[in-house]
Amino acid sequence: MNSVTAMQLVRAGIKLYPTHGYDGLNAEVIAKYLNISPKIYENLFPDKDDFIKIMLQEFNAYSIGRLSFDCTPQMTPIERLHQIIWRLAVALRCNLDWTHRMLLDSYLDVKIIKRALKIQNEIIARGLMKLLRECYEEQKISDLELQNRYEFLKGAVLMPLIMTDREEKMGVLLDELGSNVPNLMTDAHIQQRINWAFKALFGK
Repeated sequence: MNSVTAMQLVRAGIKLYPTHGYDGLNAEVIAKYLNISPKIYENLFPDKDDFIKIMLQEFNAYSIGRLSFDCTPQMTPIERLHQIIWRLAVALRCNLDWTHRMLLDSYLDVKIIKRALKIQNEIIARGLMKLLRECYEEQKISDLELQNRYEFLKGAVLMPLIMTDREEKMGVLLDELGSNVPNLMTDAHIQQRINWAFKALFGK
């Protein structure tokens, strides 16, 4: 393969990143995957962080797309919140390997990954809390109480996907619990957890 494009290298990086992480994702690894010379990668991306930045942007566009918290204005705030949290949960479930690796790289203080996670978390937190505020528009809820409800929603729907998957991969779950993990990741069970959370938050 002689005429490799920058985007082909980026897409190879997206496939390889969860296994190799920031430190292990280099010219040799990507070149071997594409059966090309490492020089092709080095010529197109002499700066590794430029490559990682484009890879992260492409991955976000692929995994989440344009996440709009103001979509479908004809819906009530609660309906919009339901739609957004469902989208986030499904995107997370489909990309748990990426999430685990980004969390590990952030823990290892890889600056570009940590910054990307912080930006992503800020967008999601601000969007969800704004929607939550609209859901409780007729009630006087303090900022602290609003944050507590946001943390509950995140903890009830999103965090179990990360923690359960990680514990199962580490082999620390009870055998009978570990065998049920694939079932807990299905659309039906994600929706069930969303329904429970919304019933607790809004009584419906």
